Amino acid sequence: MNKETVLPLVGKVIRVDRGGPESSVGMLLFAGDDYIAVLVQEPVYLVMKGNSGEYLSEDEFQKNGSQNGTVVGFKDFSVIYYQTQHIKSISQDARKNLYVSLTAPENQDLDFIQGPIFRGVLDNMRYQWVKINRGGPEKIEGILFEANDDYVVVIKNEEIVRLSMFHVRSVSYSALKVEDPALTEAANSNNNSNDNNSKDE
Repeated sequence: MNKETVLPLVGKVIRVDRGGPESSVGMLLFAGDDYIAVLVQEPVYLVMKGNSGEYLSEDEFQKNGSQNGTVVGFKDFSVIYYQTQHIKSISQDARKNLYVSLTAPENQDLDFIQGPIFRGVLDNMRYQWVKINRGGPEKIEGILFEANDDYVVVIKNEEIVRLSMFHVRSVSYSALKVEDPALTEAANSNNNSNDNNSKDE
């Protein structure tokens, strides 16, 4: 899928792929020579225990819960960079039923990296926390330490992982997190209900 095909869709809501772990719905921000950048909004939850905290995705939070910590909900605005050689399809809804809320508060700027080629974008992401691939055995999160034509180097905890550039389908990072009181209230309400059910059993 070449750049000229995708350029008319910049600024519009699209679906990348029809399903699978790499599929997403978001706004097309940019089309490079060999990649596209898509802005997505997903809920995340900060679980605080004492002076430390951990961000959990919605799936992780549903699975693990608050673990007796304090929960704060956020809207996470992430930018996903897809290598176009791995994209199977791009869909646009002609009837405008394909909708995603991407409204950021005023005076909040999205941190958005762009450049002509995918490799150059990765160079500018060095030392940031990133997610490489969105599913499957080669999915990994950590600090992007190095990127070259052959592979990328990611540091995760005490592990140094070298992943072939060819197998990097997408790279994403959080551009902006905005606290969402509604998510916080719902998360804590569900946890209280679960706690009460546990006590009754």
